[in-house]
Amino acid sequence: MGTNWWAQLYDGADANSLVPVAAAPALFREVPATQPGTWRGGNRILSGFNGGDTVVLHVKVWNGSLFPTFETAIESPGAIYGVSDRFTYFIPTLQNPPATLLFMENFRGFQLVPEPPVIMFGALGTFVFIRRRRLR
Repeated sequence: MGTNWWAQLYDGADANSLVPVAAAPALFREVPATQPGTWRGGNRILSGFNGGDTVVLHVKVWNGSLFPTFETAIESPGAIYGVSDRFTYFIPTLQNPPATLLFMENFRGFQLVPEPPVIMFGALGTFVFIRRRRLR
């Protein structure tokens, strides 16, 4: 991931009502930074929810230098984008909760789509092996 990749958080009362949070998408950290491959961008406000509520969250990732929104990325043939599984988040009831209570504990990452097919890697490996044998 590079700094041209964006991550947008979506929230909703259930999996069928997810909408992007009001804050702009977050950018990923550069490789020499601490925690490369994670995004930066601060806290997000989950509008319409209160402390004690459990909300459904979803993270969508795309190349922001090529596509202005996630929706334009998924409509473009050959575009690579990422989606997380939907997961739940319990909003703390404390007025000023410690930062550890604000972590998205149930978030398990995202997977890039479309994934390069395994057979493609096998074919590439066979091609490289044949090339090497002919060069000797």
